Amino acid sequence: MSRVKTIARWLAPVSALVIFGIADFSGMERQAAVTLGIAWLTATWWMTEAVPIPVASLVPIALLPLFGVLPAFTANQLTQTVVQVIYPSVN
Repeated sequence: MSRVKTIARWLAPVSALVIFGIADFSGMERQAAVTLGIAWLTATWWMTEAVPIPVASLVPIALLPLFGVLPAFTANQLTQTVVQVIYPSVN
């Protein structure tokens, strides 16, 4: 594994926490700040490929219900919609 990927793997969660803290401290609603942190983590891992892209794409689906931003059922429905757009014959 390259040095950039190793650094990104560990620095992305730390920077996501910092971004969440700044957003929360500045008066942003808690759920919006959590969503911003999760989006930052996902985007950083996705762009640097610090983790495999399928793993990075599952991060919001796992973390949004965990932090109470979305109900688990809603997050599951979002993934099914994406699969149906990519593979229309899948029901």
